Amino acid sequence: MATSGEAASLDPIAPTTLPDLTHADATFELDYTGAGIGTEDLGRTLTYMASMHGEVPLTTRAWHAGGAWEVVSAAAEGRGRALLYANPELWVRGVGWHESGLSGGGGLGVVIPLPRDLGPEARSVQRTIRVIRPWDAPYFESSVLTLRPSVDARLVLAPFVLQLRQGIDWTYDFSRDRSDVVGRVGTYMGVAPASFAMLGLELWQTYAITKDVRDDERAAFTLSPSVRLRFGPIQPGLSVLFPISTPLEGIASEFFAVRIHLRLALGKTAELGH
Repeated sequence: MATSGEAASLDPIAPTTLPDLTHADATFELDYTGAGIGTEDLGRTLTYMASMHGEVPLTTRAWHAGGAWEVVSAAAEGRGRALLYANPELWVRGVGWHESGLSGGGGLGVVIPLPRDLGPEARSVQRTIRVIRPWDAPYFESSVLTLRPSVDARLVLAPFVLQLRQGIDWTYDFSRDRSDVVGRVGTYMGVAPASFAMLGLELWQTYAITKDVRDDERAAFTLSPSVRLRFGPIQPGLSVLFPISTPLEGIASEFFAVRIHLRLALGKTAELGH
């Protein structure tokens, strides 16, 4: 059984991107993103993205399984509109915790490539929209299988929350018979000005370790300020995304995205015990 100190640190308001490590409820989250991307070859691309993901604790808060999938509508200047679907990701992860507020664990995800039949213009748009969330770029690769091991850590010292995810993406491109490795790190700092609100700031870095890109384009940094509220089982939120260095692989010159979040707790399925 968890002590009262442990229980108090297990249910902070969730980050907008990083996982809620120790939740007891089955959850469903819908993110709606609108973004503008500036590129040299396509001009300005406008993108609207619906992202769905959910997670279920497996008997206790110590083990979770989840999945994610997205649909995107994108329009590039003079190129018409493309409706694209993402490759789904499935994952399982484990976590342990201490009454001091420290939690840590790790997981393994797999991004499964779905068949696509895209023309040259749609392929260009598909490549471009990956810059919005570079840590999830495998969602919009073609014929690429991705394994995603990661480690997680979180420290809750009310009213502050600090969280970290570090992982690698090992990809295998069936069309080119080639594998690559990309490193990714996500950090989050949140402060709760009230029991029902959280102001957050996420910083993501991806680094193309083996891909054939210029050295000055290997690293991509993305910043995301956010605000999230909690009313019982519902957590609405708003965040923005923008680059603070060269966007992913130099694909774009700039981008700016606004995200609307809605997270639902569907009912408690886990106990406090490890």
